[in-house]
Amino acid sequence: FPEPEAALALFMHAAPRRLKVEGSFGPEVSQVGRSILAGCTSSTSFARCTLRGPLLESAHPAVQLGIHVDDVSQTSIMSRASDVKVSLLDSGQRFVGAVTAKGLAMSAKSVVIASVPGLASEIARAFGRMGISVRAEVTAEDLGVGVRIGRRTSAVIGKRLKKGLCRASRIALLRKAAPKASKLFATGARP
Repeated sequence: FPEPEAALALFMHAAPRRLKVEGSFGPEVSQVGRSILAGCTSSTSFARCTLRGPLLESAHPAVQLGIHVDDVSQTSIMSRASDVKVSLLDSGQRFVGAVTAKGLAMSAKSVVIASVPGLASEIARAFGRMGISVRAEVTAEDLGVGVRIGRRTSAVIGKRLKKGLCRASRIALLRKAAPKASKLFATGARP
């Protein structure tokens, strides 16, 4: 990031915001809290930068780390389930500690999935004993696409398509009243 562009992007990101609809502006929102500006590539870079430190602090030789904007994944593939559990608990606990130290919060959507029956539940219970809320699931959404131990599931994709169709019909109604609302199709209706 060149310094002038980074400074401008940070000022823009931290500035008070207003919602604009059909040329009318809503009240100023001065307490934006934890959010990113939709469509702003600098905002997504800031989110990745914010999580990079905690992710590196949680590094474990047996855990593959991944990040996309503000979604983090930790994957361990080992021959013994007990080793997977130990490596993920170690890495996960260090990640949560580092994130919390930065004043951030863990998502209530955090899940663990496993190929060995019962392992996900074991790991979730162990995290619970550490005070970390994680749900054991059979599938998980990875960047909005359902995943079941490395395979994509059609259930999540179907749900996203259904939501997109509902949004599209609402946007079509809005468009009748305000033609400029058609811009919403690009960001609000496509799953």
